[in-house]
Amino acid sequence: MARAEQSPVKGPNRKQQATRKRDEKAQRIITWIAIGVGALVLLVLGFGVVSELIIKANAPVARIDGTAIKTKDYQARVRFERLSAQSQILQYDNYLAQFDTTDETMQSFVEQLQQQKAQLESQLSPGVATVFGGGVLEKMAEEYLVSQEATKLGITVTPDEVDRQLEQLFGYDRDAVVDTTETVTNTTPPMTEEDFKTAYERFEDTFLRQSGLSAEAFRHTLEVELLRPKVVEATTQEIETTANQAQVTLLVTDTLEVAAGWQQRLNAGEPIDTLLEEINAAGSTLGWAADMGWLLPGRLASGYGDAVEAAAFETPVGTASDPISTDDGAVYVVFVQGREVREMDSSTLSSIREQRFSEWLTEQKNSRIEYLDYSKVTPDTP
Repeated sequence: MARAEQSPVKGPNRKQQATRKRDEKAQRIITWIAIGVGALVLLVLGFGVVSELIIKANAPVARIDGTAIKTKDYQARVRFERLSAQSQILQYDNYLAQFDTTDETMQSFVEQLQQQKAQLESQLSPGVATVFGGGVLEKMAEEYLVSQEATKLGITVTPDEVDRQLEQLFGYDRDAVVDTTETVTNTTPPMTEEDFKTAYERFEDTFLRQSGLSAEAFRHTLEVELLRPKVVEATTQEIETTANQAQVTLLVTDTLEVAAGWQQRLNAGEPIDTLLEEINAAGSTLGWAADMGWLLPGRLASGYGDAVEAAAFETPVGTASDPISTDDGAVYVVFVQGREVREMDSSTLSSIREQRFSEWLTEQKNSRIEYLDYSKVTPDTP
């Protein structure tokens, strides 16, 4: 039986070939468009990430002498300060829980704690986040100025000094630990180095990592704390350490007759100590009296008025002034025990130095700092 002949297979005709080529071309175009769109999406997303993580993070919120305070550093510091304030609020809660708020003897102290707590809570309100942030930014600017001035004056602190400052912040005294190894006592044992390390690790977890503030940045704040008093002293060397001062005793009552009697007795030579004992023994029935010690000009004026101030520096030494009536109904007699140019005490001198340095710092901030718009990047949490 003869085999059937197979028909030859026909290839695509010209029309089919043209159609296939057109379809392949269209598919390639679609593929390239898809690749292009994908690349564009990735580019946009990549730019968004770069913008958020790099460009925005490094944008300045302030400039000092042309040096920027970067957004990322500002935000980390704000979050850290907010966490610190929250921690302080918890401490106030713990203190308040230990007191009977109905105890009248503790009422004043309890009210003070409650006011301080309420003030902190108000500062952390989201509605005033920019105000809180502005205070933090100003603090950062001041730290920069102090650090720069220290560099200019050649003032430094060692890493060991910063370490000790950090340790003291947590209540660890490495020297105290050494001392206690020599003698065992019944007192509460001091914090050990291991205790300190544990406490610092908790601090890192609770404050630094949550806020984004680096350990180096935190140590820098401690460094500036140590630099500041040295810079204050160096920049206020021209301040006079001596001043004309008056040593006075104030005697206060509510009647001219009583005050005039005190004046007469003192000017007749009666010892001031005798009169002080008499007034204090009588309690509030006569009034009150106090040895004010040595005072600089201006101290009495702020609390008792210009007339009392003038009496302290114009009444002859060893005598009592005429009675001085004030608007609040009090009548003063000023007994001047001494007046001379003398060295100021350390507390007074320190206060004057701080005031002068504060004025210098304000001048520097006004002339060297450019604040930019930081309101939109200020955190209102945690």
